[in-house]
Amino acid sequence: MAEPAPVLSILKQMLIAYVPPGKDIHEDAVRAWLFVLDGQPYASIVECAQRQLKSPDEWAPKPGQFLARVREHASDLARMQAQLEAALQKEGSL
Repeated sequence: MAEPAPVLSILKQMLIAYVPPGKDIHEDAVRAWLFVLDGQPYASIVECAQRQLKSPDEWAPKPGQFLARVREHASDLARMQAQLEAALQKEGSL
């Protein structure tokens, strides 16, 4: 699972896109995001943050909305890994 420091960097990169020029990201908001994403895979957090930054959405997602995307991505990865492992196991038994 992801360590807070790298996740913090990714979150700040993502959230800065939604902060008006001249304003800072409130640290309490960042802590709330870290709390929500605790225990989620780093790869899924990074991928979802990149998708969000490339999105035409004008508003930042709420932490729970972003968490749902991260969980869906992590689930997709786990399913693909299981399928790959099953295929490799089947191929090895031939």
